[in-house]
Formats: sequence, structure tokens, C-alpha cells
Amino acid sequence: FFARLHLLLYGSGRLPLRDPIFPESDDNLAPVMMERGKALVDGVDYDWGKMIREETDRTEVPLDAYSRPEELDRLMPTGHPLQVDRRQLARFVLEVRSLIADKPIGRCLEWDQPFLLVRAFQGICRWFDIFSYSEPTPEEPRMGMPGRHEYPHGTRHYWGDLEYPDGLGIEPDTFDLIMCPFVFEHVSRPFFAMRNLVHVLKSGGYIIWAAPMFQQYHGSPHDYFRYTPKGAKALAEDAGLEVVKVYAPGDLALTSGVLMGMMLPYWTEAQALREVEPVYGEDSPRFPLNVFALFRKPPSKQNT
Repeated sequence: FFARLHLLLYGSGRLPLRDPIFPESDDNLAPVMMERGKALVDGVDYDWGKMIREETDRTEVPLDAYSRPEELDRLMPTGHPLQVDRRQLARFVLEVRSLIADKPIGRCLEWDQPFLLVRAFQGICRWFDIFSYSEPTPEEPRMGMPGRHEYPHGTRHYWGDLEYPDGLGIEPDTFDLIMCPFVFEHVSRPFFAMRNLVHVLKSGGYIIWAAPMFQQYHGSPHDYFRYTPKGAKALAEDAGLEVVKVYAPGDLALTSGVLMGMMLPYWTEAQALREVEPVYGEDSPRFPLNVFALFRKPPSKQNT
């Protein structure tokens, strides 16, 4: 019965419910489902130094002033269709924050915009920096080459390509924390790119990393890989990183439902965030939607 119903619903166009990444403009339900939390910016390349200072001042309250659901809501970007993925990411960031934030740290880096850093690590990171992808093209040889701009309050906006042969154009041992969620599925040489990241990470510093295990193709501008938990560990260990924690939430019901367009309000909090125990004889869940990991660069001997 289920198999026939499945074929009938797909054949009649009733499934999928919506494109999980690119909802149609006439989908009246999708905008309501995506309205979660407040975004730091609207995608325009503003004065990042000023924006970060204003946002930090506006939200300068003790981190323990929020309840757990309120903290999760604060880490949810507005207008993003992949709300289940972002809810899982928010949960992981909150879980590992205490491992990272036992004392104030220096420079912290996030991809595209420092939304999670400002919301989750205010009062912990001294500076919030940004890295933007600059795609190399034959027509413009300078594209893809590293560069940076420093704002008056110390925030730096870096740009370049993780796969650039000469590195990121950033001094070694610059960052105490690098946050790069949902980046490495778009990188064609992930092992090389991870070594570039490790080069600019301080000894004892952390990388908060995430990538999908199940997701449709979404070139931004390219899409190359999906990652299992063991794949994430192999990527980190090849670059000399310690694997501190791995979180692989989701089961077959959640993963197949999300791929059919069932956005966050279809699921309870427990269903969206639950990590399934591996079956007997295996070392990983079979159907996680995403894989999240906390990596650490081993402290140098002089720091131990």
C-alpha cells in the first residue's frame, strides 16, 4: 500500500511538498516556516566592523540569561530554508561552547557573516572576523587570490579560496576558533583545504565544522561531496587535528521527510535533534541528515 501511495503522490505532483532549498515563490507556507529568529544582516556587504560592534552592544547580556529554547532561537537565521539543519547546528554550537569558552579567547573566524559567533560567543571572542569565498576565474586572475580589510575596531574581513595553492593569505596561528559550517561540501579538494585551515589555527584552537550527509545538489557555486561521521574524522585526522566531538542527528524518517520539503514545524524538537544509536556491530548512525564536529589543533609542547 505504501509503495503504491508513494508512486501515486509523486506521479500526481503532490510530492515532494516543496523544494527543500529553493521554495517556489507561490509557496505560502514556506516563508512562515523560515521566519525563525533575527538575522544579523540581510546579505549586503556592509561595514562589518560597525555592524558587529552594534550587534554586540545590542545583545550584550549574560549568556546564561537565556533559556535553552531562547538560545536556540537566537542562533536561527531568518529567511533560511534549511531550518532543520540550522536547528541542529545551533544545538551543537551550544553543546560545545562550554568546551571552548573556559576562558576569553582572541580572534574568531566565521564564513560569510559572523552571525553565530556574535550570538553564541559574545564576551568570549575578542574579535569577530569574516571569511568570504572569492572564486577564481580565467577571465579575472585576481579573483580567488587572498585579501583582507581591517575595520577601525579590529574586525577583519578576509576573502580568498580555501584551495588557493599558496594558502589563505593569513598569518599562521591567527585564530583561536574557526567556524565553518556547511562549507566543505562545496570544496573540491577538502583534505588540502583543511590543511590550509589548520595552518591559520592556533595550537590548542578549535574548528566547529558541519556538512550534510543527505542533501540535494546545491551549487553555491559548486557542490562536490557529502560526509559520513567517519569521513569527517578522516578529514580532520589527516590534517593533524584531534576529534573532540561528533554529532550526527537524524533518522530515516527525518532525513526522507526533509528531502521531501517537510520543514522545521513538521517536527518536534526531539525528532529534529535526536541522534540515533548505531545498530549493533556498526560505529555510526545510518541515516543522519548532517554531521557536526568539533576539532582541536593539539597544543604545541611549549604551551603544555
